[in-house]
Amino acid sequence: MDLKAQPSFIPKKPGGEAMMAAEHHLSGGFLAAFGNILFILSLLLAGVVFGYEKLLQGKIARMQTSLEAARQELNPDLIKSLSRTHARIVSGGEILSRHVTVSSFFKLLESLTLQSLRFTTFKYSALGESGITVQMKGEARDYKTVALQSDIFSKNAFIKDPIFSDLDLSEGGSVVFTFKSRIDPTLLLYERGFEGIPAETQSQAPAPAAPSPAPESPSGVFDSEDLGPPQL
Repeated sequence: MDLKAQPSFIPKKPGGEAMMAAEHHLSGGFLAAFGNILFILSLLLAGVVFGYEKLLQGKIARMQTSLEAARQELNPDLIKSLSRTHARIVSGGEILSRHVTVSSFFKLLESLTLQSLRFTTFKYSALGESGITVQMKGEARDYKTVALQSDIFSKNAFIKDPIFSDLDLSEGGSVVFTFKSRIDPTLLLYERGFEGIPAETQSQAPAPAAPSPAPESPSGVFDSEDLGPPQL
């Protein structure tokens, strides 16, 4: 008996639609896998950064500990004490470098004054950075001695604008006078007393000078008592 094919009422999917469905499934799976890979890489990178940060924090902590230990070994109290001492020494040196004293002028005056001339009074007034002005009264054997002394003072670098005035004869026949001059400030520095007076600034006087009058008070005025007749 011949069997006839029975018609089917189930619709069949076209082949193109099945292929598109398969491609869509593969594309969705690839994107999901790629997203998972990115997520895993992000987690790994975050872990590396976190670990490196902890490593740096550990190194910093160890360095701080080592620094504190070294600081304790150096004795901070001693360092502070030495620093204060150094600052005081530097400050004291600066004060001394600006301190003014007339002792160097007395040494210069002693080296320049003629034996036949002497000074009986001494006064000075400060001029700040310009030095000091000195005024002295004195007596000499004669007018020639006064002229020679004026020439010696005028050749000295530390004695500025020397002036002999009020010349007159005393009852004993000697010449009395008043001397006034400005003294270079570099001669008056305190440290100059330790260095001494440069030889090139000292004029050669015929004979050693008599000692200069000693000061009675620190006010800047020096009045000597009668020293007797001048050495003739």
